[in-house]
Amino acid sequence: MGQDLEFLVLGPIDVVAGGKSVVPASARQRDLLALLLLDANTAVSSDRLIDRLWHGEPPATARSALQTYIARLRKIIDGYPTAEIVTVSDGYRLDIAEQTIDAFRFEEFSRRGRESLLAGSARTAIETLDAALDLWRGDVLADVRHLEGVHAEVTRLEELRSHVTGTLIDAELAFGNHLEMIPRLEKLVEEDPLSERTWARLMLALYRGGRQSDALRAYQRVADILGEELGIEPGPELYNLEERILLQDPSLTREADGTSPRTNLERPVTSFVGRRREIERLIELVGSRPLVTLTGPGGAGKTRLAREVGERVLASYADGVWFVDLSSIQDDRQVPFTIAETLGVTEQPDLPAVDLVAKYLEHRSLLLILDNCEHVLEPTASLARSLLARCPHLTVLATSRQRLGIEGETTWTVPPLSFPGHGASTPVPGEHEAIDLFVERARLVDTGFELSEANGPHVVAICRRLDGLPLAIELAAARVDVLSLADIEHRLGENFSLLERRTRFQPMRHSTLDTAVRWSYDLLDDEERQLFERLSVFAGGFLIGDAEVVCSDDRLDRSDVFDVLTRLVDKSLVVAHTSEGPRTRYSMLEPLRAFAADMLAHGPHRAVVAARHAHRFLTVAQEAEPELRGVNQREWL
Repeated sequence: MGQDLEFLVLGPIDVVAGGKSVVPASARQRDLLALLLLDANTAVSSDRLIDRLWHGEPPATARSALQTYIARLRKIIDGYPTAEIVTVSDGYRLDIAEQTIDAFRFEEFSRRGRESLLAGSARTAIETLDAALDLWRGDVLADVRHLEGVHAEVTRLEELRSHVTGTLIDAELAFGNHLEMIPRLEKLVEEDPLSERTWARLMLALYRGGRQSDALRAYQRVADILGEELGIEPGPELYNLEERILLQDPSLTREADGTSPRTNLERPVTSFVGRRREIERLIELVGSRPLVTLTGPGGAGKTRLAREVGERVLASYADGVWFVDLSSIQDDRQVPFTIAETLGVTEQPDLPAVDLVAKYLEHRSLLLILDNCEHVLEPTASLARSLLARCPHLTVLATSRQRLGIEGETTWTVPPLSFPGHGASTPVPGEHEAIDLFVERARLVDTGFELSEANGPHVVAICRRLDGLPLAIELAAARVDVLSLADIEHRLGENFSLLERRTRFQPMRHSTLDTAVRWSYDLLDDEERQLFERLSVFAGGFLIGDAEVVCSDDRLDRSDVFDVLTRLVDKSLVVAHTSEGPRTRYSMLEPLRAFAADMLAHGPHRAVVAARHAHRFLTVAQEAEPELRGVNQREWL
């Protein structure tokens, strides 16, 4: 990098110019440099810097001391074009070229290495990932970990380093370096004996190295450890791998030709939060069922979950994992052509597209992810049925707001993320997925965001208001740089209009919460739209009898309400609670109910439906009153 400055954080903090360290000798100045680097190219207020430098107990001279430290830092970086400390109205901003920070280069190398592996170039992946790990000089930010806000970045970078180490091992295995990796993997399982992913890599290396019995013994070792330490059995990834090793599955032994499973899965730009149990179960289902369909409303996280599962099982398919986005298709006839194009299958004039795809997949071991099937349900279901009948080694993982409805389909409803119930106010990190997701996404726009006793109740209220819907939570969290949490909570209490993306290149159907729900709404027929809108008057759920009385009229016959309601359940717009009491209750996620209420308010039937709703529950209250003091009190309550 010549005479440019280098800022090093992958170890004790350092500044290097021309190969020589010029880092400040003063510990307080190094702390200040670390704080500016963590918020590089972002203004940081003097008050915030003072609070963190002196841990909330600044001396009277703190402001003048800060100015002195800034002046000394400026002397170090003056004359270098890649960095400058700029004074802003209420603080300072470190303007810096990102490539001068070793952590940025590490992430770039990591991304390029993973992309090389996914593209089939294991040799390039090995070289690039090695270069990434070579940037580490010790424990990240080792000498400034006492600073508030540093812990989150340390954790993020250490987790990424662990992931890169695993990806490098995958590249080495893909290149055929099975025996060479065994000692390294043995050391890793010794350091982290509860990492099932590392044990799976060790088993695979042993098996590919001609040591089947040792691979099976490794499975028994991890099974014993998990049983003794945690009282659990190995997860589906390990269990399925052991079974395939026992059966000597030929797809486990690829030639050491420098290639890896082919895929078009892209590296996600944001972290994946939660869903541990769902992923474990889905890995098991995908490994044992020909067709698994993830259903749920718009914004439930179906696509992200399918991608995550696809990446986790990548090594299980000799011919890879392929992701097909069907959302942009306008013509049913485009479905097989879109799949063929994604797979790279060349068209043949004398062969129908369906037959072309089936011929290509007939002898391949492959996971095909079909994303956003709901608006092309019939042609997608027909194609999936045909392919699965003709391709014995094919597995299909579909995402849809409605199940495909064909023989052999396993449906998995993607639930909302967990959030604290009423009465809980201060959440604990790691206990509730909705809270963790909010915090992770808030840090994308405010790197110093931390969960605390002061802001915890607001985060809980926001996640509860959004019913744990991932898209809605992400959109709300993206506003923490322009609205206080109290303001976000207040605005969500009125409507959901602030929930829109402020980033480019997002699918239009997920650009706002409104468009996500409207995508489903536009696929409904007239009867379904009428009932969907009218059900919004039930704020806390309802029974089928309530819906029949309140929502029927001359346009929607009372005898048809149940059938239409069932279709709304099938299309993930209404939730049926069948195991929470003797009678089935129905409800709508709050963001969906708010959309439906808005549609009802703009139509001519709101007043009539509201009047019927009031009359219905007045009648229920009158019937319940004498029962509330009798033996049937619990049932009526």
